Amino acid sequence: MDNRVETPASRRNGRSGLRWVALCALTVLFGMQTLRTLLPLLVFIFRDRFGWHAVAVGSLALTAFVASGLAPLLRRYLGPARFLWVTLGGVGLCRLAFQLWTGDPLVDAFLALAAAILLFQSLPVVLAWGDSASFRSWLVGGLMGLALDTALHGLYGTFDMSWRSDHLTHLVVAGMVLAQWGLLVGVSRCAEPGLNDVSWQRAWPLMAVGPFLFLELQVVGNLARSSAATGWRPEVVAVWVLLCRGLALWAVIGWLRWVTAERRPVFSPWLPVSLPWAASLLALLLMTSLLKFWPQGWTAAGLLLVIHGTAVLLLVIALRSATDDGSRDRPESLPVRLAISHLAGLMMLALLIFLYYGSIDIRLPFAKEALLPAAAMILGLAAWIGGRRPVTGGSAASPTVSGLELKLGLVMAVLIVLPLAKLAVTPTVTAELGDGFPVRLMTYNLHCGVDPLGHLGLDALAVAIEAERPDVVVLQEVSRGWLVNGSVDMPTWLSQRLGMPFVFAPTADPLWGNAVLSRRPIENTEAIDLPTEELLIRRGLLAAHINLGEGESLNAIVTHFHDPEDGGAIRELESQAVVDFWRGRHRTALAGDLNAQPGAEEIEVLRRAGLQDVFEVAGAVPGETHPATEPRQRIDYIWTSPDLRPTDVKVPWTHASDHLPVVATLDIE
Repeated sequence: MDNRVETPASRRNGRSGLRWVALCALTVLFGMQTLRTLLPLLVFIFRDRFGWHAVAVGSLALTAFVASGLAPLLRRYLGPARFLWVTLGGVGLCRLAFQLWTGDPLVDAFLALAAAILLFQSLPVVLAWGDSASFRSWLVGGLMGLALDTALHGLYGTFDMSWRSDHLTHLVVAGMVLAQWGLLVGVSRCAEPGLNDVSWQRAWPLMAVGPFLFLELQVVGNLARSSAATGWRPEVVAVWVLLCRGLALWAVIGWLRWVTAERRPVFSPWLPVSLPWAASLLALLLMTSLLKFWPQGWTAAGLLLVIHGTAVLLLVIALRSATDDGSRDRPESLPVRLAISHLAGLMMLALLIFLYYGSIDIRLPFAKEALLPAAAMILGLAAWIGGRRPVTGGSAASPTVSGLELKLGLVMAVLIVLPLAKLAVTPTVTAELGDGFPVRLMTYNLHCGVDPLGHLGLDALAVAIEAERPDVVVLQEVSRGWLVNGSVDMPTWLSQRLGMPFVFAPTADPLWGNAVLSRRPIENTEAIDLPTEELLIRRGLLAAHINLGEGESLNAIVTHFHDPEDGGAIRELESQAVVDFWRGRHRTALAGDLNAQPGAEEIEVLRRAGLQDVFEVAGAVPGETHPATEPRQRIDYIWTSPDLRPTDVKVPWTHASDHLPVVATLDIE
């Protein structure tokens, strides 16, 4: 029974604790949005726009992580209050700046990089600040920040606020940044100047932050990935993830109160297991759940609940070791051991992300999916080390935990309403029968939604497609949750925006491939892999049988061939595989990015098989499509069976992607 009496001091501590909760929630929100913005900017600006190698891009990104090692020096030089303003306040300022900037995205890249550096520098100082009650405040605030990020990510259909340029989004971001600064005023005034001293045993568990963030970005908070796995809309996935987060938060608060009151070195009142053993069991469960890399339907939803719960509990067990029990003096400077452990965790995060997405350019000696259970193993090791320190109750007064359930429950309910409201006002996309031929067909390589300058601009892509009023759109380089592509569910977002149902077929992995959008009903689909299995980025083919109405139909085939200039031999194999799949079927259109110019042998394979190039039939040559800013190559095609007659063939001028689209009207010969 809790017999503590609330005093004016405890009320002040409670208000301070609630400020910490809100401040950490907003900062974590800005941090997650920053990371999802930074990585695609680095990849598409420095690799694609400036031609850097993947290793060079990774080295630049590494600066944000390595800079966290400067936190002890910066903290000593600035002092406690000013350090909070420079780091946490700086994160908010940079977040607002790259929200409002509408010029060259290179500026966005450096602003996001600065925000990441400040965010990573602040974490070890915040962790070492204050006593156990402070730890509980920022831990609860961090989890609430992840929930707030999920709600807004779902509300915006996975197309993050960072990439939007509408006035309402600008106002919302500005309001949140102003709220963060207001909270900083209150927190910095009541902040204690000292920091917790830590031993190596208490410092090393801080490395858990890196692998936890990797799992958060790749799996738990990746709504597009879960949408692709479950078949649910991103708004529904957001509601499910928020429920998972609510359950995990409730469990964490309950456990923290229980161990504070009872001071027992056990995992829970129902399971009398020591913390190291509990950490080992949770890590094993987490690793096992991640071994099934691509679950489907309700299996995916159930595993997401398990993965989130175990990951959060492991993080709590690990980080609680760095909190102070109030029994020792606190030094003025940040312990170097804590900064080193934090830096080690961030280096792991950088390495995991680099290996996972570097596999696009570099052949790894293992499957990239193995990195997920590897991150779980590192998280479990950190929790095991942290769990070896006995649980102590800390301050007898724990106002930051007591009574939070109702308040946080109300906040979680409000957050769940956000994606539900989006779901309620967004109409269901349906296809309608037409009047048969003619049909307007467009092919477009979306470059993962990124324009030639490096900006993720799905709105510009949608405008370019709408301008041609196609009945069927076949798309290449379509992403459904790749972190380096902004973690956006491209086909779902475009489907809602254009009012066209879609089908998606993965190639490189379950989250990247080809898609077909159609105003007419898609009756059945078929997808096959193209040769060869040794490619770093696997290629594939998606065929959709589309009912045009009046008893007429179109077989639409979309593909994307191997891209290196010296890959002609592989493209010949791919062309032959396409011809073998087609088998002379009537009323067929083959479209896509073939990465070869007219006259190349891989192109002649299609011509000899009986397919016809719409450019040549309609006299629309030369029809260059790449690069979009200065087209010099014709590598995007529409081919048709001989029983179709193409007219009005054109290459619309747009800079929404690094390719130009190709559009043709097809009629019966």
